[in-house]
Amino acid sequence: MRFQGLPIDKRHELNDKFHRFSQLIRERSLALHETIQDNKQHLLMYAKQCVQTNKNLLVQYQSQMKHALSITADERRTRLEKNMSLLNAYSPLLVLNRGYSVTYKNHKVVNTTEKLDIGDEINIRLADGTVGALVQTKEDSHANKG
Repeated sequence: MRFQGLPIDKRHELNDKFHRFSQLIRERSLALHETIQDNKQHLLMYAKQCVQTNKNLLVQYQSQMKHALSITADERRTRLEKNMSLLNAYSPLLVLNRGYSVTYKNHKVVNTTEKLDIGDEINIRLADGTVGALVQTKEDSHANKG
């Protein structure tokens, strides 16, 4: 050691201080190492908890999304069925099935008696086909009101 030029009692004192200081450094180093290991374990545990929490949230959100999609699909299915019902109610073919007909003159729909004259050839569309007819009489409904 470098204590050669010092008196023996000073050398022993310095040597003891050196060993105590070395021991203190080892103890502090060991304590810091243990603290670092503890912190590392806490961080790992916290990270695992975060991952598990996020997995649980993901499962929860997936369940909520499936439920919301199911409700949305049911609502849209109900709306579609209602719209189909309305379309069927106004469908010309279904109207014909209820006993109504559509009258044509020269391939154009006739919706008033004013468009027809006695002797006109007309086509009448029924539920199961079309018939040709000849206008023989004509009576305006507003003529009966007066």
